[in-house]
Amino acid sequence: MIFMKKLVLGLIIILAATAGMAQNKTLVAVIENSKASFTQTETTSTTKFQLNAAYTQIQDLLDKAAQVPTMKLTAVAKNNTLYDLVLVTTEQNQAEYVHKMFLTLGIEKISVDGKESKLENLPEILANLK
Repeated sequence: MIFMKKLVLGLIIILAATAGMAQNKTLVAVIENSKASFTQTETTSTTKFQLNAAYTQIQDLLDKAAQVPTMKLTAVAKNNTLYDLVLVTTEQNQAEYVHKMFLTLGIEKISVDGKESKLENLPEILANLK
């Protein structure tokens, strides 16, 4: 009987750990190689991208964004795990500031044309969209 309790407890711990890992997968922003993905005005910028993420991760991003007065983030679900996001920065229009906001949100990598890149390359990538 004690063996069964330990076995069940072990399975519960494994399931909880697996669920936690699924919730915390690496966030890779997929940016379409188009000038429309990053636009600037005199005082704002708009960055459009997609994320493959759990609903709780998207909610976490939206909560983080709500804490930054110069950032507005919207997310629309395309399916259970794919989301279209729009990041609008106010009072700042530089790609470097978008990089800071991605860091703040916890986005770790970016992907353009199927090629993943380090987040530190974001300003250069945004400047060179076709």
